[in-house]
Amino acid sequence: MSRIHKPRNISEALNLLASEPMIPFAGGTDYMVQNRRGSGLAVNPDKTVLLIGHLPELNFVSKTEGMIQIGAATPLSILHRHPDIPSVLKQAMHEIASVGIRNLATIGGNICNASPAADSLPPLYNLNAGIVLRSAAGRRTLSLEKFITGPGNTELRADEILESISFPALEYSVGKFRKLGTRKANALSKVAFCGIAFTDKKVLTMLRMSVGAVAPVVIRLYEAETILTGCIRKDVELKIDAVLKSTADAINPIDDQRSTAAYRRGVTLNLVRQFILEEIWGEK
Repeated sequence: MSRIHKPRNISEALNLLASEPMIPFAGGTDYMVQNRRGSGLAVNPDKTVLLIGHLPELNFVSKTEGMIQIGAATPLSILHRHPDIPSVLKQAMHEIASVGIRNLATIGGNICNASPAADSLPPLYNLNAGIVLRSAAGRRTLSLEKFITGPGNTELRADEILESISFPALEYSVGKFRKLGTRKANALSKVAFCGIAFTDKKVLTMLRMSVGAVAPVVIRLYEAETILTGCIRKDVELKIDAVLKSTADAINPIDDQRSTAAYRRGVTLNLVRQFILEEIWGEK
């Protein structure tokens, strides 16, 4: 039977993690599903379990000097109702699983699980989120995009934990998160889209769009953003075909048990088109 450690503080947790390979365990909602053994059988971890979800150093939301910082063990339900969390991230929190699961699941777990269908990732990519990784030897920072390298793969080292996530308190005119799944709750995304934009005197001065579940990692549509930034509405309409082509070139969907590549590609293009031509300009 595996051992379980419940450290008193973050320093003790990091020292324990440096002493032997362990499984950092906060909410555990992804881990328990991935390691289920069958009806009536308890999960049997192959490593010592390090409980970190109770540590206050990892459970917080703060806003200082124009930056929002979130502790990695903060439950999704807290983020869903916190006044400092941007609306697009709250929309994503609302779409993740059920209320009961959101009370346990953490933002750090959703990130470290590194699923291309993780609902928190498209908004965080648009917000240019960065992360802090901490070990007993110190801290290092990475952009979220560089941290996640593939399905289930990250730059997290064996002696590190994800300590916090941070991003600028960005001002935007419209923000939209859209998830398509088999059902409304407890379903992985077939496609997840997030767009944020700012218009000033009818000029599109800022545009950011990201798509999940259409490639091995979440895709930020940088080329499409560049094509349209600085355009007025009329120019946007003229350039929409170029935007959709660049989007199609950027994604690489697959057929799997949840959907088909053709469906994912078509839905992605429709979501991008709808956001650009309807959501940004307030027209339906």
